[in-house]
Amino acid sequence: MKEFRDKITELTGLAAHEMDVLYGYPIQPVKFSNPIATLESQGIESGCSVTVRPNVQRKEIFEYLISLGFNEENVLKVLLECEVMDKTIALELCKEISCVENENITGTIIRMRIPPDNSCLFNAIGYLLEGSFNPVPYRVLVADAIRKDPTTFTAEYLDMDPAKYINWIQNPEKWGG
Repeated sequence: MKEFRDKITELTGLAAHEMDVLYGYPIQPVKFSNPIATLESQGIESGCSVTVRPNVQRKEIFEYLISLGFNEENVLKVLLECEVMDKTIALELCKEISCVENENITGTIIRMRIPPDNSCLFNAIGYLLEGSFNPVPYRVLVADAIRKDPTTFTAEYLDMDPAKYINWIQNPEKWGG
């Protein structure tokens, strides 16, 4: 996805933080939060319509954070990878990232706001592994693990009958974790 974004920047002259990239019908934003994702994994296929438009709000937030002395790389992580569009939240995230910067640490810690939808654990795992909030495969994974190992996952271990727990954990209306 990084190469795609860089090519758009080359063609339009808009920096990554100055634009929105949209595709398809109904129109939806291209998610650049997972740099190793492919166009195909985003649903962008040959012949798909792509629209690029300036994003003045994100540009203003970028310039504001840079004027406060934050590292450009961290500001871009907040605005592009976390997809933050609120000045106050972006400022707090930049402060958090700056607090953990250290020459002995590789990588970056970013706090993500996870949807409070009873699937926060599964959404967090999905975001870490795939860069998206999709709890269903992880709920299914838990159910399959319980099904395959009845010796470990007993009623005593689960605090309910394993068959009921399998149904319960796959219900997105139920808290999971």
